[in-house]
Amino acid sequence: SSKRRVLFPDSKGGLPASEVTIAEVLKSNGYATHAIGKWHLGHLPQYLPTSHGYDSYFGIPYSN
Repeated sequence: SSKRRVLFPDSKGGLPASEVTIAEVLKSNGYATHAIGKWHLGHLPQYLPTSHGYDSYFGIPYSN
């Protein structure tokens, strides 16, 4: 299958927009949200934490 369950630096996929993150739930209740550290859920802009409810993000999208 062309679908991989593990993301690699050349992966074009990531966390689906349909997934509800803890950040989105917290934001809907008035909290500020920030992510720090490794993300490992996609490196393209639409998959980064700031596209999934986080106000800011400091970290790396993947590493070994």
